[in-house]
Amino acid sequence: MRAQQMEVLDLERPTLKRSTIVGLPPSGEIVVRPDGASGQSLVCDYLETAENDRPALQKSDRVLVLIPEDPRENGCVLGKIGFYRKPDRKRVVLEAG
Repeated sequence: MRAQQMEVLDLERPTLKRSTIVGLPPSGEIVVRPDGASGQSLVCDYLETAENDRPALQKSDRVLVLIPEDPRENGCVLGKIGFYRKPDRKRVVLEAG
């Protein structure tokens, strides 16, 4: 087991942080607590990669977050951390452009 170091969130440069979801307000934003940032939370947007690729998020989920360079901006949840699962080949999605 690794010892976890406590650190102050460095908002001087963009950085990636493992985080835990602590809130999902009706506004659609996501509130996270970055690892090592005791008591600090960050409001985030969500990176949409495909319309059919939206994981169901809930409080206590582990996510990867891009911490913004400008503290006036929201962070961005890049995805949910978990085990890889093979795609469900039974479902086919066709899109016309």
